[in-house]
Amino acid sequence: MAVPLGSPGAFDLVSARDGGDVPASYGPPETPFAATKPGADVSRAVSISADGRNVVFRTDVASDLPASAAVDVPAGQLFLRDRAADTTTLVTATWDAEADEMTAQPAGGARGAALSADGTTVAWTGANAAVQTRFLGGENPEPTFFYYLWRRIADGPQGLTRRITGLADPDDPACPEESVTLFDQTSTGPCYGPLTDQEGNRSGIGAQIPALSGDGYEVAFLTGAGPRPLAFTSPGLDLFLTDMSPGLSRKEATVELTRDTVGGDPATSPPLGSVSMAASGRYLAIATVRTRFALSTLRLLGEPRAVPGPRELYVVDLRERTLDRVTRTYTGEDIEADVENGATLSADGARVAFTSFAGSLFYGDANQRADAFVAERQPEQGTGQPPPAPGAGGPSTIESDGGPRIGVRARSKPGGVILLTVSVPAAGGIRAVAKARAGTPRRPRTLAVATARVAGRARSSVRLKLTPVRRYRDELRERETIPGRAWVAYVASRGGRRASASVAVSFRQAVGLARRSSRGQK
Repeated sequence: MAVPLGSPGAFDLVSARDGGDVPASYGPPETPFAATKPGADVSRAVSISADGRNVVFRTDVASDLPASAAVDVPAGQLFLRDRAADTTTLVTATWDAEADEMTAQPAGGARGAALSADGTTVAWTGANAAVQTRFLGGENPEPTFFYYLWRRIADGPQGLTRRITGLADPDDPACPEESVTLFDQTSTGPCYGPLTDQEGNRSGIGAQIPALSGDGYEVAFLTGAGPRPLAFTSPGLDLFLTDMSPGLSRKEATVELTRDTVGGDPATSPPLGSVSMAASGRYLAIATVRTRFALSTLRLLGEPRAVPGPRELYVVDLRERTLDRVTRTYTGEDIEADVENGATLSADGARVAFTSFAGSLFYGDANQRADAFVAERQPEQGTGQPPPAPGAGGPSTIESDGGPRIGVRARSKPGGVILLTVSVPAAGGIRAVAKARAGTPRRPRTLAVATARVAGRARSSVRLKLTPVRRYRDELRERETIPGRAWVAYVASRGGRRASASVAVSFRQAVGLARRSSRGQK
């Protein structure tokens, strides 16, 4: 049940001591600054379970968590808070090799962390890994190196901290316990991992967080180390996927999904900036300046951006092995400013939330600041639903939270004309843009644009006529029908509130002739 802000119980303290709601105590920061307060933090969008019960958080100074008698637990620890049971569990614990279980002793070294949607599993980027998990003989246990670490907290002390990737493969049962291996970049065998180097050596991963599926077993991550035994790769961050299910070695569970090219090609070599995963485990969201993907593992849907520039957002369908560019302007063109790293996907991959400095994603955006957006993904033409029947497009309505509501209907007329009927709640401006795959090469292009002003305070409807621009009329006569989609943006005159909607359309050369022919056959 929702509790109003300001009412008792509206907020729940997460950084509390184990067994109750007593707030944690903290020591002074190592480098104090004016007006700063020590405490705990979370990684945005990935620190809370789907039901809101569990939260993973990190301390940036010494504390008395989870239940110490003094403020003597070093900084850089991860804790999992169960809000229903009032328990706080240490995640970054040391490993007892003899008992083969995790202890209550803090290891620290953690940066950001992700929590699976079911609240069972934590993945993080952390240092001091050699005291938290098994290392093989011959590895460099330097405590300042960063590794990607994973632990299933639901399994208790037997839920061991494991590495999700790397130079070595301690998960391979064929690798002897006391073996000593010379870890070069090209050798292969049971003790060698899926990468040619430690995951954080060639490109820093301190600002990266692994992405988890809903049950925590599927993990996506970025690294600059190449796949073994390919010794020569560019050091930019690329995308890998692994499965942490019991019984799988790191080599057999890992798939390389992208690879940049050596030589600095602006279309194929820029690194990836971030990765996130839908709870279903099927979809990933990646942010990158890269416009072409050299590795054939993933197939890009639609046309790539013509000229590399701002950072774009893509969604990966792991089942279909496809890449879909999400960020286009409201007219379907290339965006002019960066998408920021870190996106959030709905479980079914249909919606993506992100922030961007682009001012062309939404009609009327002119604040010249980063804004938050939700994109509803549309399938590429030719891969989705068939076009609407001659003469009509289904209604489409989108309502922003607490904002105005608009409705749109479309009707095809002879000569490629589309008549849009737009209902709006009050006076304001309307802009409609129709896009379709056309031209040579055939790709999404703007075929028609129309604008209108609505007067009066009461809800009313207005009709807009979309007529194909001259350059596509010959193509329409040749193809007879060009399926597409119309986007409508509305800005209210009072208050500047906005709403948008889209509807499937069909540019048809001879709608009326097709109907008369049908009657003549009866």
